[in-house]
Amino acid sequence: MQKLSEHRILELIAAGETFECESSDGAFCLKIEDYTPAVCTAVHDGHHFRSSLESFCALSEEERLFEEDPYTKELIDAMPITLVGKDSRYEYDLNRPVATCIYKKAWGKTVWNKPLSSAQRKLSVSKHKGFYRVLDAVVAKLEERFGACVLFDIHSYNYRRLDGEPPTFNLGTEQVDSDRWKPVVERLKSGLGSITLSNTPVRAAYNEVFYGRGYLIAHVNSRFENTLVLSCEVKKVFMDELTGEPYRLLLNELKEGMKLCL
Repeated sequence: MQKLSEHRILELIAAGETFECESSDGAFCLKIEDYTPAVCTAVHDGHHFRSSLESFCALSEEERLFEEDPYTKELIDAMPITLVGKDSRYEYDLNRPVATCIYKKAWGKTVWNKPLSSAQRKLSVSKHKGFYRVLDAVVAKLEERFGACVLFDIHSYNYRRLDGEPPTFNLGTEQVDSDRWKPVVERLKSGLGSITLSNTPVRAAYNEVFYGRGYLIAHVNSRFENTLVLSCEVKKVFMDELTGEPYRLLLNELKEGMKLCL
């Protein structure tokens, strides 16, 4: 895949060009096969963790992978516009604001065994900011061209530590204007709930496990009047939570179902 600078990526978006690339700093990959009024993000798909941080990190690679969202890029690959984070959320979390995007603790565990330098923090924050400048450019272009846009914000979640039977798809809607967007949200919930998976019951629900309180939604809501962000957490039924090994049959069925639904 070609590598492009942020400046060049923004030029191509402004010109309405189709292209696929990785950012020159390796922070994200962007695909625009066609300009449609929908874009998909997978901000926690990434597992890359730069080597200069390894000696500072108190967590193993396996511990980091457990809380990342592997294969979420695959779930949206069929969509014409995708923006996917490549760095681990343990370097910086794209679903948090800049001020708190670098964890101190996460899921009860201390992340760093010694403080990061200001230069290290600055590099991670700069990649966070670059991602959002590109996302803003994409959404602005789609609103300009179509008048409105839907952004599917796709995540996954560990469920074996939870009680009961959590939903296959959890839609977090706390930051959604339900008066305005209710028909669209209900259509997505219905479509996701109709997906069929082998030997696995499927259920879609609102705000049972997560509530859609992430920064990506807040960021877009604060800048764009006519873009609906739909945050969807997919239960990790398609993989082994502990090892990261995919269950290929289920993953392929899920990819096809989400392709048709989205």
